[in-house]
Amino acid sequence: GEGYLENLTGNWRLVFTTGEKKTQEAIQRKINYVPIKAVQSFDAATMAITNGVYLGDTAVLKFEGEFRWNDDRRKLEFDFYKIFAFNNDLTGILPEFIRDGAGLKREGLEYKRQPFFTFFLARDGLLVGRGGGGGVALWMDEAKV
Repeated sequence: GEGYLENLTGNWRLVFTTGEKKTQEAIQRKINYVPIKAVQSFDAATMAITNGVYLGDTAVLKFEGEFRWNDDRRKLEFDFYKIFAFNNDLTGILPEFIRDGAGLKREGLEYKRQPFFTFFLARDGLLVGRGGGGGVALWMDEAKV
């Protein structure tokens, strides 16, 4: 796991995903190209994570939070605390049930299962990991897409 955390720092464009098993069965495919601009960002210095869907350079929907890193397992566990639409912070104005449904972390609400990624590759502009639901994703360095 050594060096993985430093290699994660940056902006990563989602390119392919397998999705969870039930998603694979529903769409009758195992590997899916992601045609929209979906970018995951990690900052090892601040342990910040963002996940957004973009139209050009504008974040249509973006989540912000923080992560914890387990170097031995190359595992990144994360919590999102804020949600934005078109760069407007909606966190405080959305009803609690919508924030809960979007997966935002809050006091008094425990996850059934902590969201995470376990990474297999983080170098040469490529990032490959498996999510908590079992799906595998491939990201490319946003600067190289």
